[in-house]
Amino acid sequence: MLSVCLLGTLEFRIDDVVMPLPAPDLLCCLVRLSSSDVPIVIKNLPTERGVFAPYFEQLPSGLWRLECASDVLAYRAAADDLRLLHQLKAEFAPNLTGSADFNDWLARERFALRRIFLVALLENAVGLEETARFDEAQKNLEYVQREQSSLELRFAGLLGLDIAKFHWQRGRIEQSVQLMAQALALLEPSAKLEASVNYAAGLVRLGQLNAALIALESLPSGESRGWGLLHRANALCYLERYPECLEAAEAAYTEAKQAGDGSLAMSARTVAGEALLQLAIVGSTEPKEAAISLGQAIGISEVLSEDASALTLAVLAHTHAIWGAKQKALEMAERAYKRARAAKDSTATIRALLALFAMTNIGSFARNALTEAQAATHKPLELRALLLVAAKDKDAGLAALALELARDQGVVRLEAQARALLG
Repeated sequence: MLSVCLLGTLEFRIDDVVMPLPAPDLLCCLVRLSSSDVPIVIKNLPTERGVFAPYFEQLPSGLWRLECASDVLAYRAAADDLRLLHQLKAEFAPNLTGSADFNDWLARERFALRRIFLVALLENAVGLEETARFDEAQKNLEYVQREQSSLELRFAGLLGLDIAKFHWQRGRIEQSVQLMAQALALLEPSAKLEASVNYAAGLVRLGQLNAALIALESLPSGESRGWGLLHRANALCYLERYPECLEAAEAAYTEAKQAGDGSLAMSARTVAGEALLQLAIVGSTEPKEAAISLGQAIGISEVLSEDASALTLAVLAHTHAIWGAKQKALEMAERAYKRARAAKDSTATIRALLALFAMTNIGSFARNALTEAQAATHKPLELRALLLVAAKDKDAGLAALALELARDQGVVRLEAQARALLG
């Protein structure tokens, strides 16, 4: 049995007997292999492996694996145990240097391990805020921020994204987007492309729709590309550029199928359904294509043995309402609203309220949608709710606010609608 200690000390044991550390080249290889829970590539593996040779395994793919018990692997496995992570926060592989490539890997690995602990602190802070223990949550946040200030810029940027995520989870969207913008300026190009997808999602929520499209001009490859296309489709939908929205949504759906990402596929079909519904409303045509797209989203959820998303149900309810099936639409919208509230899904909650107003013309639904949109900092939906409430209540003040938002967001038709309300 080979056991390896890399946190705070460097030690290799075979059957509980401490072994002398090997020469630097082999030691560097051992450290890399024993700190990874997946096989990795080691170039120019030293031939002199001595007593460690039986624990090396080369796979047919050319990757190497080291069979061992490692305190680093135990640390990675304890990502949800803050107390244990705090005990294991010693420096990774201290007093160890190697080639330039190895030193770069070592710096990244040390940050990756430290990040596990710091992210756990932020996740704990979310729970503390949810139980009104704000002082304790603030202490966690301040600790992480102090750590960030001591890091290399590239790592400070990555941790900045984690801090931004914490604020996003607590509904502080503007603060989160500001932090993402600061972090993006520090990131390496490869990390910057992926982070720009989340940044664009934040810009959409803030109603900075054209800025979101600019942020997504260079879409990343891999898993993030499909979600980037989805956020692009959302921005285009809110801008009422529906043909372009449908094109982006279809591209996102194609990416989802290739990646086997059911959640992305459902979301892509839902945003396409929303665009097709709005086209039907503006053009006074039947929303058959919208119903088909939304039905496909629900079909995907059934294949995955999941409930249809509240957002999908809300848009489908609106579709049925203008198609004439009002009782079915009302029941579906109520179900969507209850499901959205239970899931604390602010976007779906607002959309369900807008659907309920569309089919009942009851002003409280529109007013509640406006309140929810303002609380969630969802500017595109706030604009639409403002217009509905302003028209329903004949409120010139709200119409003026809607006009300002429509100008900021660059939605020409809604700007004209707000002007008409102002006379």
